[in-house]
Amino acid sequence: RGAARLEIEQRLLASDCPAMVVRPSGIYGRTRSQFDRLLKGRVRLVAGGASLTNRIHVRDLAMIIDAAIHRGTPGETYLASDESPSRQVDVFEHLVSTYDMPPPKHISLDEARIRMNANVLAMVMGSKYIDASWTREALGVTLRFPDYISGLAEIWRHDGPELAALVT
Repeated sequence: RGAARLEIEQRLLASDCPAMVVRPSGIYGRTRSQFDRLLKGRVRLVAGGASLTNRIHVRDLAMIIDAAIHRGTPGETYLASDESPSRQVDVFEHLVSTYDMPPPKHISLDEARIRMNANVLAMVMGSKYIDASWTREALGVTLRFPDYISGLAEIWRHDGPELAALVT
């Protein structure tokens, strides 16, 4: 998937259209967050969940896109990610300890190879550290939610009672 996306980006930037690319990390926000994934039983921490993940709150992504449109440079590629790459296990341990959420399922790498689609497993096990500080500086952007802790707290402020009611 990454190679296909890169090819599309390169074709766009090589076109006659004055274009730029905003490349987001994992997007989350209300109704599409780690809370939702955990409560729907869709979280499986493979091999201890040690893989490094990156994310961006949808409101911060919108702000970066707006800044790129108004202040960006055609031909540039901007990274949209928060300031806190984190291990998967740390994010979900935060949900469990702070919001009394149910713990995620843990599975071994051997079991994951049997049960999970190869592309999904590659994405889950892919460990990347994204440093988007150049983008924030170039576009003059200060994130509202610089880490998952502040972003998830904002979701909880809006949706906490509904989310808590789903915990069984």
